[in-house]
Amino acid sequence: MTGSASRERGIVASKKYALIQIGLATMDVGERPEPVVFKPETLRTFTSDIGYDEWNSQPQAMEVNKFTPERIRAGPRADKVDEAACAWLDANVGPGKRNLHAVGWNVGAFDLPFVTEYLPKTFNRFSYRSVDLNSILFSMADTDNDYKRLKHKAKSGAEAELRNQGIIPEWHSAVYDAAAALVAFKLLREEILPEEFV
Repeated sequence: MTGSASRERGIVASKKYALIQIGLATMDVGERPEPVVFKPETLRTFTSDIGYDEWNSQPQAMEVNKFTPERIRAGPRADKVDEAACAWLDANVGPGKRNLHAVGWNVGAFDLPFVTEYLPKTFNRFSYRSVDLNSILFSMADTDNDYKRLKHKAKSGAEAELRNQGIIPEWHSAVYDAAAALVAFKLLREEILPEEFV
């Protein structure tokens, strides 16, 4: 995104700023009714820049995502990216499948409104239910320090697992963040939370 509006009260970020890159990730899970076990070797990803002729931006956001005006202007337009993302979803999770769950850090409140605004066909593939990893950890942790420790454990564990697959860390790249969030969710479900709270 070209901005977050996190410090601007009353601003809806997705109405003021632009979505300039999308990243999607999916991973197979074991057959039910067995407990869900993610299979990291099946991780698949999609990414695309999204281009515009004009947009609003925050300098801090542009510094974080390292996009230049030239790169934004050169990107494929949102309608083309929307079609490409849906085609990728058709090929990787099933034709026309519409009950997908977005997983991420503040994904429902921050990321999905941008997807709704700029990639409506892609957004329509997702359930209204999303998995917010921040909310999971806030609900489990007793203190802010517990929350920060658990989040660090999930993110560093995801980074290590992705490195083991030959994926170099590139935080704030949409595709890396999508893959890392999915792997962090896997680690939280299968290892971190059971160790901490059972």
